[in-house]
Amino acid sequence: MSNKILRELKRYFNRKIIRNKYNDKEALLVDTQSIESTYTEVITDNRVSDTLIEVNSGEKIVIHDVFIATNANLGKVELDFEEAGAIARLYSSQFNRVTFSHMTIKAEEGESVEITGDASSEGDEIFLTINYIIEEF
Repeated sequence: MSNKILRELKRYFNRKIIRNKYNDKEALLVDTQSIESTYTEVITDNRVSDTLIEVNSGEKIVIHDVFIATNANLGKVELDFEEAGAIARLYSSQFNRVTFSHMTIKAEEGESVEITGDASSEGDEIFLTINYIIEEF
């Protein structure tokens, strides 16, 4: 992309142009995370298809990042759309945390995000972070 086009984009979007000093390439710095919402929760009980994020009719959830951590050592944590199925899994007998980044997983219209996982033993916790946007159509 030419410098002239980048300068015009900078004026139009009122953003900063960044330069890589090693290869002299430029890019427009854009904050895509500023439009995202974040859901976080520490779970200390048993959840079965428990709704975490709901949307209205005419809206869709789009998941971009998921982080799940647990100190439990048995079972699994399942993060799903209500109907469309799997978003993320953590198999706690093998791993204690998992990160899914830079993804785009779209729900169906009006579909919620649900969790199934057991942190009901004394001292067990599940920590969950979901970065998402809600699209209207």
